[in-house]
Amino acid sequence: MITKLERAYIAGFLDGDGSIILQIVRRADYRLKFQIRASVCFYQRRSGVKVLDWIKGRVGGGYIRHRGVMADYAVVGYTAVNRLLKLVEPYVVAKSPQVDAALKIISKAQRIEDRSQLVAVAKMVDSYVTLNYSKRRLITAREVTEQLGSLPS
Repeated sequence: MITKLERAYIAGFLDGDGSIILQIVRRADYRLKFQIRASVCFYQRRSGVKVLDWIKGRVGGGYIRHRGVMADYAVVGYTAVNRLLKLVEPYVVAKSPQVDAALKIISKAQRIEDRSQLVAVAKMVDSYVTLNYSKRRLITAREVTEQLGSLPS
């Protein structure tokens, strides 16, 4: 059980040193060849990794990576990200639009069954990008549409 105070602290950390990431990724092993990936990351200098350990202990799941002087705690997957965002939703301030949009996208992405649904969700991800700074975005809804046109029905 996470207390309201702990949820508020995690929300504040997400607002300041976190990211809510939605990506379109290629997946050769998927029938539609693309996946909508959802993740939440918290960033901290490696010397302060203790707070990431604490958040991980409260949230559960995910993993902590060490990269040079930085460390990050990443939670990946619809169920885990949805649960985390619902926990902090009432307390998030700066990233409230991202939380709302991410929850809507995850809800739709969990039920993708055909090409038109995948394209619709990919377009939602394209719109989500306007809420985040994305310096390495590779795949857009347009590319998904073009690639799906070449797949057999």
